[in-house]
Amino acid sequence: MKKFFVLMLLAAEFINAQSLDSLEKKFELLNDRFDKESLIVDSLNSVFSKQAEQIDSEKKKNNPDKTLITDLMAASVTVSNKLAECSNKVKQLEKDLDKAKEQLHNSYIAKIDSLERLKKTGKEDKDKLNDEIVLFTEKKLLVAPRILSLSFNPNKIIGIDLTRIRDPKEKTLYKEYLDNALDEVYSLLDNVGRQSSEADQIAALQTKTKRFLEEAEMESKVLLQRHEDNNVPPPPEPTSEFSNNPGNVNSRDLANQVQTYQLILRQLDIEQLSKSNIDWETSIDEMNNNFSLKDYQKLLNEVKKRLQEFKLVLANKIGSFR
Repeated sequence: MKKFFVLMLLAAEFINAQSLDSLEKKFELLNDRFDKESLIVDSLNSVFSKQAEQIDSEKKKNNPDKTLITDLMAASVTVSNKLAECSNKVKQLEKDLDKAKEQLHNSYIAKIDSLERLKKTGKEDKDKLNDEIVLFTEKKLLVAPRILSLSFNPNKIIGIDLTRIRDPKEKTLYKEYLDNALDEVYSLLDNVGRQSSEADQIAALQTKTKRFLEEAEMESKVLLQRHEDNNVPPPPEPTSEFSNNPGNVNSRDLANQVQTYQLILRQLDIEQLSKSNIDWETSIDEMNNNFSLKDYQKLLNEVKKRLQEFKLVLANKIGSFR
Protein backbone atom coordinates (compact mmCIF):
# COMPACT_ATOMS: atom_id res chain seq x y z
CA MET A 1 0.00 0.00 0.00
CA LYS A 2 2.81 2.37 0.92
CA LYS A 3 4.62 1.57 -2.34
CA PHE A 4 1.43 2.34 -4.29
CA PHE A 5 1.13 5.65 -2.43
CA VAL A 6 4.71 6.58 -3.37
CA LEU A 7 4.05 5.70 -7.03
CA MET A 8 0.93 7.86 -6.99
CA LEU A 9 2.92 10.76 -5.54
CA LEU A 10 5.62 10.35 -8.22
CA ALA A 11 2.97 10.28 -10.97
CA ALA A 12 1.37 13.42 -9.55
CA GLU A 13 4.83 15.02 -9.42
CA PHE A 14 5.34 14.33 -13.13
CA ILE A 15 1.97 15.87 -14.09
CA ASN A 16 2.50 18.88 -11.82
CA ALA A 17 6.00 19.42 -13.24
CA GLN A 18 4.58 19.64 -16.77
CA SER A 19 1.87 22.08 -15.65
CA LEU A 20 4.43 24.16 -13.73
CA ASP A 21 6.79 24.33 -16.71
CA SER A 22 3.92 25.58 -18.84
CA LEU A 23 3.02 28.27 -16.29
CA GLU A 24 6.64 29.40 -15.96
CA LYS A 25 7.01 29.68 -19.75
CA LYS A 26 3.77 31.68 -19.93
CA PHE A 27 5.01 33.96 -17.17
CA GLU A 28 8.35 34.43 -18.95
CA LEU A 29 6.62 35.32 -22.24
CA LEU A 30 4.34 37.81 -20.51
CA ASN A 31 7.36 39.41 -18.86
CA ASP A 32 9.18 39.71 -22.18
CA ARG A 33 6.13 41.41 -23.71
CA PHE A 34 5.74 43.66 -20.66
CA ASP A 35 9.40 44.74 -20.86
CA LYS A 36 9.17 45.49 -24.59
CA GLU A 37 5.92 47.46 -24.30
CA SER A 38 7.28 49.36 -21.28
CA LEU A 39 10.34 50.39 -23.30
CA ILE A 40 8.07 51.63 -26.09
CA VAL A 41 6.01 53.65 -23.57
CA ASP A 42 9.20 55.17 -22.11
CA SER A 43 10.42 56.08 -25.59
CA LEU A 44 7.09 57.63 -26.60
CA ASN A 45 6.96 59.59 -23.33
CA SER A 46 10.39 61.00 -24.12
CA VAL A 47 9.35 61.98 -27.66
CA PHE A 48 6.09 63.53 -26.43
CA SER A 49 7.92 65.57 -23.75
CA LYS A 50 10.41 66.91 -26.31
CA GLN A 51 7.57 67.86 -28.68
CA ALA A 52 5.76 69.68 -25.86
CA GLU A 53 8.97 71.57 -25.02
CA GLN A 54 9.43 72.52 -28.69
CA ILE A 55 5.86 73.82 -28.89
CA ASP A 56 6.24 75.86 -25.68
CA SER A 57 9.60 77.18 -26.83
CA GLU A 58 8.21 78.26 -30.21
CA LYS A 59 5.16 79.91 -28.63
CA LYS A 60 7.39 82.02 -26.34
CA LYS A 61 9.32 83.52 -29.27
CA ASN A 62 8.62 87.12 -30.32
CA ASN A 63 7.62 85.94 -33.80
CA PRO A 64 6.45 82.32 -33.38
CA ASP A 65 6.18 80.18 -36.49
CA LYS A 66 2.50 79.23 -36.49
CA THR A 67 2.96 76.67 -39.25
CA LEU A 68 5.70 74.93 -37.26
CA ILE A 69 3.53 75.00 -34.13
CA THR A 70 0.61 73.46 -36.06
CA ASP A 71 2.86 70.72 -37.46
CA LEU A 72 4.35 70.00 -34.03
CA MET A 73 0.92 69.84 -32.43
CA ALA A 74 -0.33 67.46 -35.14
CA ALA A 75 2.72 65.25 -34.60
CA SER A 76 2.23 65.34 -30.82
CA VAL A 77 -1.40 64.20 -31.23
CA THR A 78 -0.20 61.16 -33.18
CA VAL A 79 2.39 60.36 -30.52
CA SER A 80 -0.17 60.95 -27.76
CA ASN A 81 -2.61 58.49 -29.33
CA LYS A 82 0.12 55.88 -29.76
CA LEU A 83 1.24 56.48 -26.17
CA ALA A 84 -2.30 55.93 -24.86
CA GLU A 85 -2.60 52.71 -26.89
CA CYS A 86 0.71 51.32 -25.63
CA SER A 87 -0.01 52.41 -22.04
CA ASN A 88 -3.27 50.43 -22.14
CA LYS A 89 -1.32 47.39 -23.37
CA VAL A 90 1.11 47.74 -20.47
CA LYS A 91 -1.76 48.01 -17.97
CA GLN A 92 -3.40 44.87 -19.37
CA LEU A 93 -0.08 42.99 -19.36
CA GLU A 94 0.42 44.04 -15.74
CA LYS A 95 -2.97 42.53 -14.86
CA ASP A 96 -2.11 39.35 -16.79
CA LEU A 97 1.24 39.16 -14.97
CA ASP A 98 -0.41 39.52 -11.56
CA LYS A 99 -2.81 36.71 -12.46
CA ALA A 100 0.05 34.51 -13.70
CA LYS A 101 2.04 35.26 -10.54
CA GLU A 102 -0.90 34.17 -8.41
CA GLN A 103 -1.20 30.91 -10.39
CA LEU A 104 2.55 30.29 -10.04
CA HIS A 105 2.47 31.07 -6.32
CA ASN A 106 -0.31 28.52 -5.76
CA SER A 107 1.48 25.96 -7.96
CA TYR A 108 4.71 26.37 -5.99
CA ILE A 109 2.77 25.84 -2.75
CA ALA A 110 1.31 22.61 -4.17
CA LYS A 111 4.75 21.51 -5.42
CA ILE A 112 6.39 22.11 -2.02
CA ASP A 113 3.57 20.24 -0.24
CA SER A 114 4.03 17.33 -2.64
CA LEU A 115 7.81 17.25 -2.04
CA GLU A 116 7.26 17.34 1.72
CA ARG A 117 4.91 14.34 1.45
CA LEU A 118 7.48 12.47 -0.64
CA LYS A 119 10.15 13.23 1.97
CA LYS A 120 7.97 11.71 4.70
CA THR A 121 7.72 8.41 2.81
CA GLY A 122 11.49 7.93 3.21
CA LYS A 123 11.63 6.32 -0.26
CA GLU A 124 13.35 9.22 -2.05
CA ASP A 125 16.74 10.92 -1.59
CA LYS A 126 16.14 13.33 1.32
CA ASP A 127 18.99 15.70 0.38
CA LYS A 128 17.81 15.95 -3.21
CA LEU A 129 14.26 16.67 -2.03
CA ASN A 130 15.55 19.35 0.36
CA ASP A 131 17.36 21.03 -2.53
CA GLU A 132 14.14 21.05 -4.54
CA ILE A 133 12.18 22.42 -1.57
CA VAL A 134 14.72 25.26 -1.24
CA LEU A 135 14.43 26.01 -4.96
CA PHE A 136 10.62 26.12 -5.03
CA THR A 137 10.31 27.94 -1.71
CA GLU A 138 12.62 30.60 -3.12
CA LYS A 139 10.58 30.76 -6.32
CA LYS A 140 7.38 31.05 -4.26
CA LEU A 141 8.90 33.91 -2.30
CA LEU A 142 9.79 35.73 -5.50
CA VAL A 143 6.21 35.63 -6.83
CA ALA A 144 4.52 36.31 -3.49
CA PRO A 145 1.49 38.64 -3.63
CA ARG A 146 2.53 42.26 -3.93
CA ILE A 147 2.57 44.18 -0.66
CA LEU A 148 1.62 47.83 -0.99
CA SER A 149 3.00 50.66 1.09
CA LEU A 150 0.95 52.14 3.93
CA SER A 151 -2.21 53.91 2.73
CA PHE A 152 -2.37 56.07 5.87
CA ASN A 153 -0.07 58.78 7.18
CA PRO A 154 1.73 57.56 10.34
CA ASN A 155 2.71 61.09 11.34
CA LYS A 156 -0.92 62.18 11.18
CA ILE A 157 -1.92 59.23 13.36
CA ILE A 158 0.72 60.14 15.93
CA GLY A 159 -0.93 63.55 16.23
CA ILE A 160 -4.41 62.14 16.92
CA ASP A 161 -5.50 62.30 20.56
CA LEU A 162 -9.05 61.00 21.00
CA THR A 163 -9.19 62.21 24.62
CA ARG A 164 -9.00 65.84 23.43
CA ILE A 165 -11.70 65.60 20.77
CA ARG A 166 -15.05 66.76 22.13
CA ASP A 167 -17.30 66.42 19.06
CA PRO A 168 -18.74 62.83 19.16
CA LYS A 169 -19.07 62.61 15.34
CA GLU A 170 -15.50 63.81 14.80
CA LYS A 171 -14.24 61.41 17.47
CA THR A 172 -16.09 58.49 15.81
CA LEU A 173 -14.59 59.37 12.40
CA TYR A 174 -11.07 59.47 13.86
CA LYS A 175 -11.71 56.18 15.68
CA GLU A 176 -12.76 54.58 12.37
CA TYR A 177 -9.59 55.94 10.73
CA LEU A 178 -7.46 54.38 13.49
CA ASP A 179 -9.35 51.06 13.26
CA ASN A 180 -8.74 50.87 9.49
CA ALA A 181 -5.06 51.67 9.99
CA LEU A 182 -4.77 48.92 12.62
CA ASP A 183 -6.45 46.40 10.29
CA GLU A 184 -3.94 47.35 7.59
CA VAL A 185 -1.00 46.91 9.97
CA TYR A 186 -2.30 43.46 11.02
CA SER A 187 -2.62 42.46 7.34
CA LEU A 188 0.91 43.69 6.58
CA LEU A 189 2.32 41.89 9.61
CA ASP A 190 0.66 38.67 8.44
CA ASN A 191 2.17 38.98 4.94
CA VAL A 192 5.61 39.99 6.19
CA GLY A 193 5.52 37.18 8.75
CA ARG A 194 4.78 34.60 6.06
CA GLN A 195 7.59 35.84 3.83
CA SER A 196 9.96 35.98 6.79
CA SER A 197 9.12 32.34 7.67
CA GLU A 198 9.75 31.27 4.07
CA ALA A 199 13.08 33.12 3.98
CA ASP A 200 14.05 31.46 7.28
CA GLN A 201 13.09 28.06 5.84
CA ILE A 202 15.29 28.64 2.79
CA ALA A 203 18.20 29.70 5.01
CA ALA A 204 17.81 26.64 7.25
CA LEU A 205 17.71 24.23 4.31
CA GLN A 206 20.68 25.96 2.67
CA THR A 207 22.65 25.58 5.92
CA LYS A 208 21.88 21.85 5.97
CA THR A 209 22.93 21.56 2.32
CA LYS A 210 26.15 23.46 2.97
CA ARG A 211 26.97 21.24 5.95
CA PHE A 212 26.31 18.12 3.85
CA LEU A 213 28.58 19.40 1.05
CA GLU A 214 31.34 20.26 3.51
CA GLU A 215 31.18 16.74 4.96
CA ALA A 216 31.17 15.27 1.46
CA GLU A 217 34.17 17.43 0.55
CA MET A 218 36.08 16.16 3.60
CA GLU A 219 35.33 12.56 2.66
CA SER A 220 36.37 13.32 -0.91
CA LYS A 221 39.70 14.73 0.24
CA VAL A 222 40.38 11.60 2.30
CA LEU A 223 39.62 9.42 -0.72
CA LEU A 224 41.79 11.62 -2.92
CA GLN A 225 44.70 11.19 -0.56
CA ARG A 226 44.22 7.45 -0.44
CA HIS A 227 43.94 6.93 -4.20
CA GLU A 228 46.05 9.93 -5.26
CA ASP A 229 43.34 10.85 -7.68
CA ASN A 230 43.73 14.57 -8.43
CA ASN A 231 41.19 14.75 -11.23
CA VAL A 232 38.05 14.89 -9.10
CA PRO A 233 36.76 18.49 -8.82
CA PRO A 234 35.68 19.73 -5.36
CA PRO A 235 31.94 20.07 -4.72
CA PRO A 236 30.45 23.52 -5.52
CA GLU A 237 30.17 26.06 -2.71
CA PRO A 238 26.51 26.83 -2.02
CA THR A 239 25.48 30.48 -2.00
CA SER A 240 23.13 32.27 0.35
CA GLU A 241 22.14 34.74 -2.33
CA PHE A 242 18.97 34.47 -4.40
CA SER A 243 19.63 32.26 -7.39
CA ASN A 244 18.05 34.55 -9.98
CA ASN A 245 20.30 36.20 -12.55
CA PRO A 246 20.54 39.99 -12.90
CA GLY A 247 17.81 41.21 -15.22
CA ASN A 248 15.60 38.22 -14.54
CA VAL A 249 11.97 39.16 -14.02
CA ASN A 250 11.85 37.46 -10.63
CA SER A 251 14.81 39.59 -9.60
CA ARG A 252 12.94 42.70 -10.71
CA ASP A 253 9.78 41.68 -8.83
CA LEU A 254 11.74 41.02 -5.66
CA ALA A 255 13.61 44.31 -6.06
CA ASN A 256 10.29 46.16 -6.34
CA GLN A 257 9.07 44.39 -3.20
CA VAL A 258 12.25 45.33 -1.34
CA GLN A 259 11.77 48.95 -2.38
CA THR A 260 8.19 48.83 -1.04
CA TYR A 261 9.55 47.62 2.31
CA GLN A 262 12.08 50.46 2.22
CA LEU A 263 9.21 52.91 1.65
CA ILE A 264 7.28 51.45 4.60
CA LEU A 265 10.37 51.91 6.79
CA ARG A 266 10.64 55.53 5.66
CA GLN A 267 6.93 56.04 6.36
CA LEU A 268 7.45 54.66 9.87
CA ASP A 269 10.61 56.70 10.45
CA ILE A 270 9.00 58.82 13.16
CA GLU A 271 10.20 60.02 16.56
CA GLN A 272 7.88 57.76 18.57
CA LEU A 273 9.38 54.57 17.11
CA SER A 274 12.84 53.07 17.56
CA LYS A 275 15.55 53.88 15.04
CA SER A 276 17.76 51.57 13.04
CA ASN A 277 21.40 52.27 12.15
CA ILE A 278 21.07 50.07 9.08
CA ASP A 279 20.87 51.82 5.70
CA TRP A 280 18.08 50.14 3.76
CA GLU A 281 18.50 52.20 0.59
CA THR A 282 19.15 49.53 -2.02
CA SER A 283 18.80 50.19 -5.73
CA ILE A 284 17.62 47.48 -8.13
CA ASP A 285 21.12 47.26 -9.68
CA GLU A 286 22.77 46.93 -6.25
CA MET A 287 20.28 44.28 -5.24
CA ASN A 288 20.89 42.21 -8.38
CA ASN A 289 24.61 42.19 -7.62
CA ASN A 290 24.87 42.16 -3.83
CA PHE A 291 21.54 41.52 -2.12
CA SER A 292 21.71 38.25 -0.18
CA LEU A 293 19.12 36.13 1.56
CA LYS A 294 20.57 37.32 4.88
CA ASP A 295 19.99 40.94 3.79
CA TYR A 296 16.38 40.11 2.93
CA GLN A 297 15.85 38.43 6.31
CA LYS A 298 17.23 41.51 8.09
CA LEU A 299 14.96 43.79 6.08
CA LEU A 300 11.87 41.69 6.80
CA ASN A 301 12.71 41.59 10.52
CA GLU A 302 13.16 45.36 10.63
CA VAL A 303 9.83 45.96 8.86
CA LYS A 304 8.13 43.50 11.21
CA LYS A 305 9.64 45.23 14.26
CA ARG A 306 8.52 48.69 13.11
CA LEU A 307 5.01 47.47 12.28
CA GLN A 308 4.68 45.78 15.68
CA GLU A 309 5.73 49.00 17.41
CA PHE A 310 3.24 51.04 15.40
CA LYS A 311 0.54 48.45 16.14
CA LEU A 312 1.04 49.18 19.86
CA VAL A 313 0.79 52.93 19.19
CA LEU A 314 -2.50 52.41 17.33
CA ALA A 315 -3.92 50.03 19.93
CA ASN A 316 -3.09 52.50 22.68
CA LYS A 317 -4.85 55.37 20.87
CA ILE A 318 -7.90 53.24 20.08
CA GLY A 319 -8.01 52.08 23.71
CA SER A 320 -8.46 55.69 24.85
CA PHE A 321 -11.78 55.96 22.98
CA ARG A 322 -14.69 56.59 25.32
